[in-house]
Amino acid sequence: MPQRLTVALGITALTSAAVAVLAPQAAAKDLAPGLSCSDYTCRNDTDDIYYVTGRVTCSFGGGAHDFSGYAGRRATDQIPISCPSDYEPGSWHTETTMNPDGTFQSNQVQDPGTWDNTYPVTIDYQTATVDNDQKLAPHTGSAG
Repeated sequence: MPQRLTVALGITALTSAAVAVLAPQAAAKDLAPGLSCSDYTCRNDTDDIYYVTGRVTCSFGGGAHDFSGYAGRRATDQIPISCPSDYEPGSWHTETTMNPDGTFQSNQVQDPGTWDNTYPVTIDYQTATVDNDQKLAPHTGSAG
């Protein structure tokens, strides 16, 4: 019985650690009076529209990218934060075939590559600017 309990507690600890690692690390950050941002959203308790900016660090070599978006008046808005996919090219191998005359022919063939999705590891909200006319354009997230 004690051994089962130890195994169960060990599995629970590993599962909790995995969830903590996979969740983006972003504590609620007050960017301006009445404006706080955390994870993928900003809560705005003011009568102003805020243009918020930040930087996201992505997993698996996805790099770090700037992001931005708007937090509307008296609203909780989702901020567009994303990470790119990462392409790993396939390897090459030699494929040998026999011709009708009995001779052999070798060709180099490339195996298909794979796409790995990257995800946010850290989200760092950096600035908030009042922009009631929404004249500032959000970043696309493609620059790094």
